[in-house]
Amino acid sequence: METVQGWHFKNWGVLGWIETVFKVAAIAAGVVLFITTSGNLTLGGHPHLFSVIILALLTLLILTQINLRLQLKDITAMAFAVAYLIGHVCLLIGMLRAPDSVSYPLAFGVLVLMGDAVKVRFLTHTRYSEAGVGTSGLLKLISVIMGLYGAFVIGLLVG
Repeated sequence: METVQGWHFKNWGVLGWIETVFKVAAIAAGVVLFITTSGNLTLGGHPHLFSVIILALLTLLILTQINLRLQLKDITAMAFAVAYLIGHVCLLIGMLRAPDSVSYPLAFGVLVLMGDAVKVRFLTHTRYSEAGVGTSGLLKLISVIMGLYGAFVIGLLVG
C-alpha cells in the first residue's frame, strides 16, 4: 500500500461519492431543522428521548472519525467528517428545540442508512481497509453504526 506523507485528495470512486450524496442530504436535513427552530432546549419529557440519546452518542462517535481523518490526512474525508459532525450537532439541537419534530430527523436517519448501505457495497467491492483495520473489521463497525441509526429511526417512529 502506498504511504502518503502530507495532506492529499483520495479518489473514493463512484460508490464513495454516492454514499457522500446521501449523507450530504442528511446533513442538509439537520441544518434545515436547526435553522427553522428556535427556543429553549427540551430534554425532560422529550417524546423522542430515546432517539435524542442515540443521536448524542452518534455525535460523540463522529469525533473519533475526525481524529482518524486527521491521522490519514485525506482532505476530502476530513472536510466531510467536519460537515458530518456539524449536521449531527444541528440535528441534535433542532430536536431539542422542537421535540415534536419528526420529519427532518426521520429523513436524516433514513438518508444516513442509505449512505451506509452504499458504504457496505463499497467495502465489499473494493476490499478497502483503513488505519490497520481490514475490510471485515470495517464491515462489523458499520453494522454496529447502522444498528444505532436504525434504533434512532425506530425510536422516532414509535416515540
